[in-house]
Amino acid sequence: MLGGVGFREVDHVAIQNATFALFVQDDFKVTPKLTVNFGVRYDYEGPRTERYNQLANFDFNATPPLTAPGLNLKGALDFVGVGGNERGQWNADRNNFAPRIGFAWSATDKTVVRGGFGLFYAPYVVGTGTGLTPYGLAGFSANTTFVSSLDGVTPVNFLRNPYPQGLRVPTGSSLGAGTLLGENIAFVDRDIRMPYSEQWNLNIQRELPGHFLVEAAYVGSRGVKLNSDRELNQLPDSALAQGNALRDLVTNPFAGQITSGALSAARISRAQLLRPFPHFLSVIETNATWGASSYHSLQVKAERRFSNGFTLLASYSFAKLIDDVTGAFAGETIAAGAFQNFNNLRAERSISALDVPQRFVASFIWELPFGPGKKYLTTGFGSKVLGGWQADGIVTVSDGNILGITAQNNQTFSQGGNQRPNWTGADPTLSEPTIDKWFDTSVFSQPPQFVFGNAPRTMPGLRNDGVRNVDFSIIKNTKIGERVNTQFRTEFFNAFNTPRFGMPNTTFGNNNFGVVSNTINSSRVIQLALKVMF
Repeated sequence: MLGGVGFREVDHVAIQNATFALFVQDDFKVTPKLTVNFGVRYDYEGPRTERYNQLANFDFNATPPLTAPGLNLKGALDFVGVGGNERGQWNADRNNFAPRIGFAWSATDKTVVRGGFGLFYAPYVVGTGTGLTPYGLAGFSANTTFVSSLDGVTPVNFLRNPYPQGLRVPTGSSLGAGTLLGENIAFVDRDIRMPYSEQWNLNIQRELPGHFLVEAAYVGSRGVKLNSDRELNQLPDSALAQGNALRDLVTNPFAGQITSGALSAARISRAQLLRPFPHFLSVIETNATWGASSYHSLQVKAERRFSNGFTLLASYSFAKLIDDVTGAFAGETIAAGAFQNFNNLRAERSISALDVPQRFVASFIWELPFGPGKKYLTTGFGSKVLGGWQADGIVTVSDGNILGITAQNNQTFSQGGNQRPNWTGADPTLSEPTIDKWFDTSVFSQPPQFVFGNAPRTMPGLRNDGVRNVDFSIIKNTKIGERVNTQFRTEFFNAFNTPRFGMPNTTFGNNNFGVVSNTINSSRVIQLALKVMF
């Protein structure tokens, strides 16, 4: 089924939920050189409520009011504040205790070892910028689906009369288990739990001669019960073996009972009747808490404390982040392959789209040794001309973001996720990539119909252009009398005008597959400023 939708939303939405937390911690000085701290935090996020009870759940065991011989229909929308249900949209999660432990040990006068472990809960309520769907307002908003085809080939409706049965109107909870039958639905499961992460680190600091401080740390974390939508009405993988028979149009047992949308037709595809909830189209559990992540990193820092007009700070990280839920972010220069098979969540685990293996950042401040209070030319005309000069700079070098490949033509007919291409297993990275060919596109191919591609969600080693940037400024401070200082600044952003190429096209089957068509950083910017301080 292809096409757009007509949409009508609820008139008023008044959502709230209460959160609170308690925290206790104490430090114990075990010896003059060893301090240990213990703490525990308790987090509680109350179930979401809506002033008019316009919130939906899903009852997996409910029987919809439909007659369909040969089908054991189960599953229907359920509503808060109706039929004895509580007003909260999910069951209260009350066991969110988060212990913390840490220590600091002065091994020598110039060496300190620190470490710690903590458990940290994240709020369940997430961003609101994607409309009403994440809130689970099914029944209180209505989509009217434009059905262009039932089998993906034969036209059914046309743009000259896209909605021959009219537009659907929200019915609220008045229809009970009969709400939105034959439509796409989205809901919040009552058994969700608060996401949390386990974090740990071990850090060694050492003071070196010359006012240098070096630090090396191992930092790790593990994310548990992370949020991500999940399609529950995908065909069982075993059904794909039927191949083209899935497209066959068969007698619709719901005809006359469901009166609008694709499932109101006299005939429907065989695939629809094989879905776990054949009386619905898409069944989305929004913000389901099933995801996981793991992160490990080596972090090194060197700092030269300010002395003789010069300070330096440099940091380097070597890290790896794995997850199974991060996809492409709107407005962000990261990309991951399409989520493919909701029946095999393990296959979605891969290097995260947020992973940056290596990153180096250095910054410095250098005051020239001329002028009052400095080593040279403390007085006179030379002091005025050469004194008060300062140079600052920031250098950033990092790897690019990992890429995931998606197939333009989804031929799985799985009624669930998208499709990724097949991959030969050969490394697609090129030693000298160009904007016309960023990676070897020949190692990918279109899978057969009704088969999932074997490419992972992200491709190990395949990344877009990294960051190579220098920001630099020259500053001249001039004292006028005792109280007034004028500061003239010349600042260079992307001082060497180094372009950073954007993401290559990662859609297999697209004419621009593997081609870079933009840059994602600004060209050199020079900024002049005069500041008077008194």
